Amino acid sequence: MEQIFSGLKAVSGKTKVEVTEENVCPELYGKFTLTKGTFKQIFSYWAKVYKHATLEKVAFTDEYEHDLQATFINDCPIDSISNLTEMLRNSGMSTVANTLCFNDDEIRDAMFNIVQKHKMFKEIFGKDAKLRQLIPKDDYLKMLLADVIQNYDTRTQGEKSNYLFGFDSVIGEPTLEPTLEQLIKKLNSLG
Repeated sequence: MEQIFSGLKAVSGKTKVEVTEENVCPELYGKFTLTKGTFKQIFSYWAKVYKHATLEKVAFTDEYEHDLQATFINDCPIDSISNLTEMLRNSGMSTVANTLCFNDDEIRDAMFNIVQKHKMFKEIFGKDAKLRQLIPKDDYLKMLLADVIQNYDTRTQGEKSNYLFGFDSVIGEPTLEPTLEQLIKKLNSLG
């Protein structure tokens, strides 16, 4: 132990700062309107958007919210859509009541499309950038596999282990680290 520390001296000198990486994750927000016939709802949204760790021109969000701000039927404001739909159901008009809403998928997809078209999204991530949530699952998998294959030999062993974590389930074979051949075979099978 003494040999390890024998040449060690007190640390002194001027502190130097070196930027090794920079990034940004903007918080985008605004309002949007969904309309179905004479039914209209206005929502506010907020999304924190991140650059994808490895894929160029891909960003994602896993922190987002949307809130109902206003509801209209025939441009007439509705104070409480839940009270109105409850009254309609109690009056035997469940079919009408069930049409007075947008489901979570419709709202979320609208929000994601608006985020991807947001001027700051395009300015920060590029005009051709795509939001991960809007890329079809198979296309996203192809993009990931192509990136893994392209960079397979350029990563250190530690980076490779982190980068390939979970790809065993993608290729369908239990292994801690898929081989380059297994990854190519899987990509080719996707067409």
